[in-house]
Amino acid sequence: MKQPYYRIPVFNAGFYLFTGPSQRVKDFLEPRLLPCSYESVCRDLDECGGYSLAYTVKDGVENLLWVPDMEDSIVLFHEALHCGFNILKRVGVPADGNNQEAIAYLQGEIVRGARKVAAKYRYKGKAPGEEPAAGVAQGSGKVCSSHRISQEATA
Repeated sequence: MKQPYYRIPVFNAGFYLFTGPSQRVKDFLEPRLLPCSYESVCRDLDECGGYSLAYTVKDGVENLLWVPDMEDSIVLFHEALHCGFNILKRVGVPADGNNQEAIAYLQGEIVRGARKVAAKYRYKGKAPGEEPAAGVAQGSGKVCSSHRISQEATA
């Protein structure tokens, strides 16, 4: 597995999953986000216990989850729900009471995918071609949506 990515074909979507230290997420996002977006995300990451992010890329929108400890099912399910809402919003499915099954099944698929990625992917420093640009974000991506779970909620 070259990237910690899980694809969800039915929605033409997917997500990157990061576990462990938040620095992995920062290193991954640095070449992808605009400086102001990157700085805001870094502040959030330093103060939270899990994170879900949707950000723009050349071809659309990407999703990212950070679950520091995959054994913490509260954080995993919490962030999976945010990711699911982001995906449904992008494909035009309203996140309301009439679509509870779509939301529930998608959340389950995201949790299943996160567990698969966590079981197969081994973080080995930065991936080739993803070296940070001198500590300053150089990307063009903008944050579309970000959600975090407080550290207190995970205790």
